[in-house]
Amino acid sequence: MTTELATIADLPIAPSKFATPEALSKLTTSSYISRIQLMGGNSEIVKEGKFPIGHFALVVGKTYEDLTSEFNAVVLAWRPKAMQFQPEILSSYDPESTLFKKFVERAASESNSGCGYGPEFLFWLPDYEKFGLFFCSNITARNEAPNIAALMRKVCTVRSELIKTKKYTWHGPRITKCDAEVKVPSIEVLSEILNKFCNPPAVEAEPAEQENRDR
Repeated sequence: MTTELATIADLPIAPSKFATPEALSKLTTSSYISRIQLMGGNSEIVKEGKFPIGHFALVVGKTYEDLTSEFNAVVLAWRPKAMQFQPEILSSYDPESTLFKKFVERAASESNSGCGYGPEFLFWLPDYEKFGLFFCSNITARNEAPNIAALMRKVCTVRSELIKTKKYTWHGPRITKCDAEVKVPSIEVLSEILNKFCNPPAVEAEPAEQENRDR
């Protein structure tokens, strides 16, 4: 038996017959749908100079992918949502439930309540080939929500707009129709994601995050 060492190029290729790209994707891709956040001046990573102010981020865990200040999306579906951001992250989807009403009341009546509510939309981002959740949890976003709903199953352009009043300046989303031709996932993939999105548990807990969401 030779004692010579082989090079990497000499290694035999013997993949499992089950080791397909599709199998790898299913095993390594999280079932969690990333959320889309408009990063304002209150965001810690914006304050630290780690993310551009007024840009949208596709967020999963502690990873923030820059969608820039404008992106295209296919509006797939929406659902009602009320959420507590702290100390424990809880989401309620039943508008008639006590918890949902509690979060709405706190958001409407308390300053810095740590709660938000509004319609949450499921987007397909064709330029990134990813799904994203866009939660209209504050007044500015809720005011724009009807424009998103009007483009259901159509392509829209989501832009970041700087809004100024005599006392305050902040960024808000603006939605317009887009005539671009885009590709969407297969019916099988879409059906799976839509079924998950449209049939959430009554109450859903999420892992705690370091980054505070702009509300």
